[in-house]
Amino acid sequence: MPLLTLILGAKCLDGVALIADTKMTGIEGTFLGHEDKISGELRNVLFGFAGDGDMINIFRRYLVGDVIILRDSSDNYTDENLLIKLKEIMLMFKRARLGQYFGLKVMVARLFPDKKTADLHVVDSNANIDKCLIHPWKIIGSGGRKIDSIIQDEWDDNMNMKSFTRLSYCVIKYIEQKQPSGSVGVGHGEPTMRYLGYDAEEDAEPPEEHKNEFRNQLEECLSNFNNKYALSED
Repeated sequence: MPLLTLILGAKCLDGVALIADTKMTGIEGTFLGHEDKISGELRNVLFGFAGDGDMINIFRRYLVGDVIILRDSSDNYTDENLLIKLKEIMLMFKRARLGQYFGLKVMVARLFPDKKTADLHVVDSNANIDKCLIHPWKIIGSGGRKIDSIIQDEWDDNMNMKSFTRLSYCVIKYIEQKQPSGSVGVGHGEPTMRYLGYDAEEDAEPPEEHKNEFRNQLEECLSNFNNKYALSED
């Protein structure tokens, strides 16, 4: 069963940014290929999934089916009840599994164009909702523990979406460089990146000029990380 491994999100000065690696691995670390780990089942809502691949697929299919079934109902999905409904899905899964733990976390980034704002939450398999009150960033997946301290050290309260995405881009490449046989990486490709800008009408990929900057500044960033941090190689 494939595992999704590393997704980062942050509330920045100008919006919410999401970035994810693409490497898919099995339970014993078997490489299964690369796949986009950020999806948009609902308009102006992005989901990032980390955990057991089977449970992720079930969650996504149930979510889409529930949205369609309730589309014309008074109990349909809205901005106000979305997080509660995601919590209810997790509780239902937990009951169906007779209370057994299942590793699943869902990062939820929402854009509200009429209010010129966006928010970021994480819902876990115990139906807990993390509203990102302690830190403006969140990291989910098996690579999270390795890099939370790096993000905390590099974080700036004036950070915008571009700066956070550049930092996270480098972090993902750094982990892949140090642990090439591990569960985090993008291979010959690039991370999946999304901006939910406060002034935007919908989410979008970073512009090509931003991506070019990330690529051009990568070598310098990796050198800086190698001097500052002590992530061991495999």
